[in-house]
Amino acid sequence: MKLKTQAKSNKKFQAPEVKAGSYFGRVVQIIDLGVQKQTDWQTGAEKDPQRKLMISVEVPKLTYEDKDHNKIPRWFYKEITFSSNEKSSMYSIFSDILGYDQNDWNNNDIDLFDALSLPVMVQIGHTNTGNPKVLNIVSAPEGVEVPEPKFGSSGFDYDFPNFGVFKSLQPWMQEKLKSALNYKGSKLEALILSDELQDDDIPF
Repeated sequence: MKLKTQAKSNKKFQAPEVKAGSYFGRVVQIIDLGVQKQTDWQTGAEKDPQRKLMISVEVPKLTYEDKDHNKIPRWFYKEITFSSNEKSSMYSIFSDILGYDQNDWNNNDIDLFDALSLPVMVQIGHTNTGNPKVLNIVSAPEGVEVPEPKFGSSGFDYDFPNFGVFKSLQPWMQEKLKSALNYKGSKLEALILSDELQDDDIPF
């Protein structure tokens, strides 16, 4: 399966509250997170590790203000298991967005990155602590106009990493990629170590 690359303030940023509902947006990131540790959300007990995928959706209607008071569209994230099983979230989401059928999956004729920048409808609910949570992502109805992503879109394949894409990711997502169980000895680790060596060679 292919995965086709102002003065400082001590005030803590607090994103505006998000009402539960469905919102139009565009897919801005599809990130292969590698093999991640899994724990039972109730007991905390370790479970079998799984390869994970992160889908990020930009929702123009929901914004926040940056330090220069510009309105920035918010991003919402859904982490799913990398699985082509027809009962999996990955199968359901990408089949709906891209129009794939069972034959496409069976023939391995799949490119998840084809979903980048496509218009979608994201259903948002809340966690037990009140934070927004992506419940589902489906294709946007035909004819609905959704603004193009403000900052473009990007995909990351753990097996064939693009270091430029990696460096452009949010710091917390970079750390998640480095925490993957298959990070040691990976091509990503080699790229990061090479970059660190180059930095060490820079004279001061």
